[in-house]
Amino acid sequence: MATLKFDSVSTNGEDKKPDPVRVNGGDGNLSYNKNSCYQRLSLNVVREKMVDAITRKLDLKKLSSTSNTIHLADMGCAVGPNTVITMQDIMQVIKNKYQSECPDSKNPEFQIFFNDKSSNDFNTLFSCIPEDRQYFAAAVPGSFHNRLFPEAFLHFVHSAYALHWLSGMPEEMQDENSPAFNRGRVHYSSAPEEVENAYASQFDKDLDNFLNARAKEIVSGGMVVFIVPGIPDGMPCSHLTNSIMYELMGDIFMDLAKEGSISEAQVNSFNLPIYSPYPEQIGQLVEKNGHFMVETIELTDPTSCYKGEIDIKMWTKHVRAAMDGMFLKYFEIGIVDEMFDRLVQRLFEVSDLVNSTHKDKTMMLRSAINVSKKEVDDAITRKLDVKALLSSTFSNTIRIADCGCAVGPNTFYAMQDLIETIKHIYQSQCLSTSQTLLEFQVFFADQPSNDYNTLFTSLPQDRQYFAAGVPGSFHQQMFPESFLHVVHSSYALHWLSKVPDVLMDKNSPAYNKGRILYPFGPVEVVNAYASQFAKDLDRFLSARAKEMVKGGLLIVTKPSIPDGMPYSQTANAYVYDCMATILYNMAKEGLISEAQVDAFNLPLYFCPPGEFSAVVEKNGNFSIEVIGLTNPSPWVKDRIDIAEYIKHIRAAKEGMLNKHFPSEITDAMFKELVERLEVINDKLTSCYREKIHLYTVLQRK
Repeated sequence: MATLKFDSVSTNGEDKKPDPVRVNGGDGNLSYNKNSCYQRLSLNVVREKMVDAITRKLDLKKLSSTSNTIHLADMGCAVGPNTVITMQDIMQVIKNKYQSECPDSKNPEFQIFFNDKSSNDFNTLFSCIPEDRQYFAAAVPGSFHNRLFPEAFLHFVHSAYALHWLSGMPEEMQDENSPAFNRGRVHYSSAPEEVENAYASQFDKDLDNFLNARAKEIVSGGMVVFIVPGIPDGMPCSHLTNSIMYELMGDIFMDLAKEGSISEAQVNSFNLPIYSPYPEQIGQLVEKNGHFMVETIELTDPTSCYKGEIDIKMWTKHVRAAMDGMFLKYFEIGIVDEMFDRLVQRLFEVSDLVNSTHKDKTMMLRSAINVSKKEVDDAITRKLDVKALLSSTFSNTIRIADCGCAVGPNTFYAMQDLIETIKHIYQSQCLSTSQTLLEFQVFFADQPSNDYNTLFTSLPQDRQYFAAGVPGSFHQQMFPESFLHVVHSSYALHWLSKVPDVLMDKNSPAYNKGRILYPFGPVEVVNAYASQFAKDLDRFLSARAKEMVKGGLLIVTKPSIPDGMPYSQTANAYVYDCMATILYNMAKEGLISEAQVDAFNLPLYFCPPGEFSAVVEKNGNFSIEVIGLTNPSPWVKDRIDIAEYIKHIRAAKEGMLNKHFPSEITDAMFKELVERLEVINDKLTSCYREKIHLYTVLQRK
C-alpha cells in the first residue's frame, strides 16, 4: 500500500411494465447507434438558433464558483463489487472526519468517479452500484496513464490492484536478438535479469505517467492511495506465489506447442503485462517524480484473512476472470480452456510450495484491501484536510451534461458543437483579460440500463474534453449542487418516467383499450399523458436547478406539435395507430391476447410549446430565453423511405415491445408495419413536413 499526498508547492422477465428508456444497444443492424441519423439531422436544423442563444446568454465570467463537493476517483475499478464497497468505505471515513472537525458546517456532497479502460464492462458495473447510495456516481473511460479529469478537480484518488498492470510490453521483449527476449516463458519470473529489468523499466515509466497525470488533476493537499501486489525488498520474484503460477503457465503452453496444438512462436510472443514492485522502488519513483510526498508505504500480510490452505480451484477462477481476455487475444478458446485445466492439476501437485510461499508479506486481490483498510483509514484521518480541500476548489472548467444521451453518435456531435460555441464566447469575453484556456468536462447521462459499453467504445479519440458517464434517471438529481454550467437534452424529455396508472384501470374513463398511445383516444387519455408529462418536466427542472450554477443554460430539443393541433395529425400518430391495429389483429388470430395489447402503452408525450412554457413558468427556477417550433425534416422532398424510417423507430422502441411481447411477435409486427405504411406514404410524407420539433433555451435564475 502506498499513500501519497499532493503538494502543489513541489508541483423478458416477470416485470411486464414497458421499459421507457433503453434503446437498442450494441452496434448491430438494428442498433440505435446505427439508426439515429434522423434525430441528428433534426438537430442540425436548430443548431444556428441554439448557437445564437448561447452566445447571447452564457456569461462565462460568472460561472466559475467554489464547490461544497468532494470528488473521489477509483482508477482501475473493473466490474466487481470491490470498487463499490471500497469507495463507500473511503467516503464514510472522509465524512466522519469532516463531521468531527466541522460539526457546525453543512456536510459536503460526494461524487465518485469509477475509472477503467473503455473496454471495461461498465454496464455490469452500473448494475452493481446501489440505488440508495449517498453519493453521485459517474464512470470515466480511459487509461489512467493519461489525463482523465480537468485540472485541480479531484480531492482523493484510490487505485487497488491496477497499477501492477503495465500499459504495454517493452519492445525489446519481442526482439529475438535481444537478451530480453523471453523465450518459453509468459512472465519475468525465473527469467534472465534483462527480462526483469525490461519489466521494471516499463513499470517505472507507467507509474511516472500516472503520477504526472494525477498531479494536474488533484487539488493541493489531495491524496492518492494505491494498493498493488508487492514484493519485499531483495526477495526474488520467483519466490512469490503468483510467480509459481506464471511459471507453470509458460511450461504448459510450451507442452502444448510440443504437442502441435500451438506454435512456439505464439508462446514466445505472449507475455503477461504484470509487474510486482518493491517498496524501495516505489519510494524512489515517487521522489524522482517530485509532485507527491510519501506519507505511508508498507507491505501487508494477505494471509491474515485466510483460514487453512489456498483453494486452488477458486484461486485459478479468480485469475482467469482477470486474465481471460488477454489469453484469448493470442490463443483459441479451446487452448485457453486446456491450459487452465492443466494449470489446476499442476498447482495441486505443488500445493505445499504454493501454501508456504503465500505466507510472505505480499498483497493479493480483495483480501489485501480488507487487510489494509485500517491503514488507509488512518492515513485519511491524519492527513486529509477536508475543509481546506473544499475551499481550494476553484475551476477553469466548463462542465456540460447531456441528459438522455443514449448510445448513438448524436450526443458526440451535439457536445462538440456546444464546446466550439463556448470556446468562441470565451475568446470574445475573457481572453483579453486571461490567458488561461478553458477545459471541458462532458457527462453523458442516461438510465443505468443504457448501453454504456457501446457509448464509451464509440467516444471520439480526438475529443477535446474529459468524458464521464452518469447512470440514473434525469427526473432525479444526478450531480452535486451548483456543479453544471450547461445541460443539453435532445429527443429524451418526451419519454415519460412511467405510463400513467389510470391507463391500466378498466374502470377509469382513461382506460386506453385498443390503443398503445393517446392519438385517436378520448380526451381523458390525452389528459392523463399530459398530466404525467407535466409532473416529469417539473421534476426534471427542479433537479437541474439544484445541479446548475446561476446563469447556466439548459438546452432542450424534442418532438412536439403546434399549440391547438391534434397529435393524431402527425406522421408518428399514424405509425402508432397502425402498430395497435396490427397487434389487435394478432390477438384475434390467437397469437397473443387482447389483454396483453390493452396492458401495453408507450410512455411518450409530445408536448406543445404552450404546455411546456406553463410548466417552466410554474416551476420558477428558469427563464425561457428562446422557444420555437421547426420542421425537423426539410430534406424530405419526395416520399419517405419507410423501411429506413421504421428501422429508426424500432431501434428506439424494440426493447419495450420485447419486454411485453415475444420477440417473434415484435418481428412480425414491424414487418407488417412497413407494408401498411407504404400504402399511406403520401399522407405520412405530408405530415412529416409539419413544424413538430420544439427547441428551447432556458437560463438558471
